[in-house]
Amino acid sequence: ILRQLRSLNLVGEMKHIRVASIGNRCAGMTETAFDEFALLEKIGARVITIDESELLDEVNKASVTEIAQVCSLLKSRFCHITSTDAQLSESAAYYLAMKKLIERYGLSGMAIKCYTKYMGKICLAGALLAEEGIVCACEGDVNNTVMMKILNILSDDCVNCTDILQPDVEANTILFSHCGNTGFSMAVSDNDVELCPVRIMEQGVCGRFVCKPGFVTAADLVGHGGTLRMSVMT
Repeated sequence: ILRQLRSLNLVGEMKHIRVASIGNRCAGMTETAFDEFALLEKIGARVITIDESELLDEVNKASVTEIAQVCSLLKSRFCHITSTDAQLSESAAYYLAMKKLIERYGLSGMAIKCYTKYMGKICLAGALLAEEGIVCACEGDVNNTVMMKILNILSDDCVNCTDILQPDVEANTILFSHCGNTGFSMAVSDNDVELCPVRIMEQGVCGRFVCKPGFVTAADLVGHGGTLRMSVMT
């Protein structure tokens, strides 16, 4: 019954959804281009454009005391941390800065152009915010952000932003993977989580773990104008 009620309520809720596009999309990633007018007309979600300099201003203004508090909570919660203290502090500052923007603009989600400059630096924030009901998509993918919010409303749970890494037709399996912005509640336990720098760039803090087994819905939002559509598989 709860699922049916959430479905009936979805259309009304989406009309109040505001998602941020911070820094626009990553260069070359044309598949993440979005049509904000189609999103507003077809789904109801409103896109708020925020310059990445505003995010960096908030990072630089982040309270040293609050940064230390976030780092202390992380160290008390997770026993496998290979990111340095400096990397933890920097990622904590991004988390606090993103919370400021969420409050300022009344956001339900955000898409940040993380690749390559901020790669790994905002992953921790994405994971922590997922636990707070705020969806965060990588690489400036606004369509993905809206799709994540739809799934978040329908499931009342964390939603993971990920890529298809390796489909295996014979085994009937798909391996999904991403840098590490998945909500920690999707792990079997906190003891299975490693907080580590992002691969390739060796910076920031990412949550590395295998998600707990269970029923999975994978979905994407693609197209522009009259072609805006969802692809869903379960």
